[in-house]
Amino acid sequence: MIKPGTDLTLQYGTSIQIDALLGAGGEGAVYHARNRKSSVPGVFKILKNRTSEKVRRTKFLADLRLNEMSELFCAPTDFIDNGHLGHFSPFAPGVLLGQHLETPGNQYPETMKLAIAFCHAHARLNELHLGQGDVGLTNAMVHVTPAGPEFRLIDFDNYFAVNLPPPTSFGQEERMAPELRKAWKSGHWVTP
Repeated sequence: MIKPGTDLTLQYGTSIQIDALLGAGGEGAVYHARNRKSSVPGVFKILKNRTSEKVRRTKFLADLRLNEMSELFCAPTDFIDNGHLGHFSPFAPGVLLGQHLETPGNQYPETMKLAIAFCHAHARLNELHLGQGDVGLTNAMVHVTPAGPEFRLIDFDNYFAVNLPPPTSFGQEERMAPELRKAWKSGHWVTP
């Protein structure tokens, strides 16, 4: 656990301050943080079980600079590897996509705009030969503005990329059919 008020200097020189714990999940703990130089809010995630493969994957993701390629991404921009492994991403305002879709009063044009943004974001990742890994309603944010909803993909820890080790966690396992789960764990193919 990182104490609020802790200052960290990351690998590429980003200086951040930890504000508060947001929650913990399968891959680690997530903290609200801010860039000390710009005061821009962000998210710092400290990963469980540091391995050389996770270090390589985290560095690769930060080096991609996905946020500069598309406004649809809130991906890591810097990382730390000081015995613990973590990464810093810009903060995506709003609510989780699933929460937004459950909100009464959503209009058809807005919902279509979100669906198109979702598809466009994943098409852009495919162009880069990447897969998000955790495609779901809890890994995208929606921020409603007067001009309409803004969409951002978040949580890239379990991404897939060519020539990199596979992710250690696969968030969609819980949504798989039992036959697929069994085959995936055993390393065998499944035929319907």
